[in-house]
Amino acid sequence: MRTLLVEYLLADSKLLLISYLFPPAGGVPVQRALSLARYLPRNGYEVHVLCCRNPGIPTLDPSLVKRIPPEVRVHRAFSPELPFRARQAVWALLAPKRKTAAPVVQASQPAGQPSAIKKGIQAVMRRVFCPDPEVVWVPFALRRARQVIRRYGIDTVMITVPPFSALIVGLRLKQEFPHIKFVADFRDEWLDYYLNEFEFYKGGYMRTRSTAIERDVATQASLIASVTPGIVEIMQRRYPDLPATKFGLVYNGYDSEQFADFKARPHGTGKVVITYAGTLHPTSSPKPYFDALDNLPDNLRAHVETRLMGRVTDGEAPHLENRKSVIREYGFLPQREVFRHLEETGYLLLIQNYAPALGGKIFEYLATGKPILAITHEHGEVARLLKETGGGLWADPSTPGAIEAMLTRAVEAVLQGKPVCGLDRSSVERFDRRNQAAEYARLMRAAQP
Repeated sequence: MRTLLVEYLLADSKLLLISYLFPPAGGVPVQRALSLARYLPRNGYEVHVLCCRNPGIPTLDPSLVKRIPPEVRVHRAFSPELPFRARQAVWALLAPKRKTAAPVVQASQPAGQPSAIKKGIQAVMRRVFCPDPEVVWVPFALRRARQVIRRYGIDTVMITVPPFSALIVGLRLKQEFPHIKFVADFRDEWLDYYLNEFEFYKGGYMRTRSTAIERDVATQASLIASVTPGIVEIMQRRYPDLPATKFGLVYNGYDSEQFADFKARPHGTGKVVITYAGTLHPTSSPKPYFDALDNLPDNLRAHVETRLMGRVTDGEAPHLENRKSVIREYGFLPQREVFRHLEETGYLLLIQNYAPALGGKIFEYLATGKPILAITHEHGEVARLLKETGGGLWADPSTPGAIEAMLTRAVEAVLQGKPVCGLDRSSVERFDRRNQAAEYARLMRAAQP
């Protein structure tokens, strides 16, 4: 009787999940929103998704559309923005020397100073497209969100970011509909990470505006959630006057259903295959890895083949040139094809230069059962998780010798037929997205409007 009563009471929760990216958009950024849309209905939520109809992104994966549950209603709003490649070209003209990339902006870190005219244009662009280029979507998303809230009686609105401009939608909706719970979901840290790492987001006005928006969100939101303990701690320290109960931790996790048929299989190359899946950009630069690999003795390096699946940004592409080992580039692949390639790899390469971050793909890596080789901060979140799960080895990017030692140990282990680590699968299971969605549901119900 009690269980039936609880299910009855929970069935009336109606959630609007606002995510700029959603399938058929592809890549890691869509996975969190997709997983919440898949599993929150099992936790008593009627889920609606509002996303961009024409997002400025470099990758599509239409196969992900099949993973959207039929009971989830998807609403799309138009955005008057430039396509991704056009946006890249514009910024490259303004700062053409050394290009790097943000997730949605091809940024740059020029070796020399741009001309006064270019600097002026850059300043104007940063003011117009502040806090990010996707801000042009805000009025269209806001109008559509109002319609959905009124028509379906939405009581909870979750905004998952980046792009961080979507938070403006949440703030406006909270003002217009005070009864709703406003949940701010930070997949990445904003003020310490984005504003420092990516050239487009740098500048005084950008920081002032971004800081003001985040402060308003912290004040108005019913719940502020993020994906790692480190990011949650950063935000709690930033807003010490807010109660600790206002902050929540919900890991990205992995979808166990996708790994039900995952089976390791031989690749038949006679090599030690090390695979990287995901975008290579400044905070995941492959340079330390390939430099260390080049420094290995010839008799070890000759056994290594590196496979790259995903987009390589312009600023990182030169780091793949003139290397001493075998490199195979596959470009962007649909998720199901990536998993098929992972079945035949020996090691999974992970590169994370921002210590508080924990990229979503690490959980899918762990779910494969394959050992991970991580280039990351010794005391960062990635190292902590690998230590906790026994999922692999790690070395600090600032210590080339440590990376070489890690690679040597990994290659020799394969040649000697010995395991390099011992994965504790029971410690990985708690990161199943079904469990993470249940935790999110618990946090949202405990939050006050």
